[in-house]
Amino acid sequence: MRGWVRVDAVDGAPGGWLQVRIEGRLYEGNNCATTDLDGTGVRFVWLPPNATTTHTFRVKNTDEGDDYIDYKLVMQN
Repeated sequence: MRGWVRVDAVDGAPGGWLQVRIEGRLYEGNNCATTDLDGTGVRFVWLPPNATTTHTFRVKNTDEGDDYIDYKLVMQN
C-alpha cells in the first residue's frame, strides 16, 4: 500500500486566514509502484493567522478490504 497527499493553500482571505485543500489517495497492490487507486478523499480546513494547527485526515479503501491510511499534517500560517 502507498499513499499520496497534495496540500494547496489559498491566501487573500480577510484577516489573514488561509483556506487549505487537502487531497489524499490510497493505492494498494503488490508493490510500492502500484497504480491501483482504491481510495480518495478531500478536506478543506481554515488556518487562522499566526497559528500552528494539526489536522488528521483518513482515506479509506473503498474498493476492497478495510484498509486505510492516516495523514497527520502540521500546518503553520
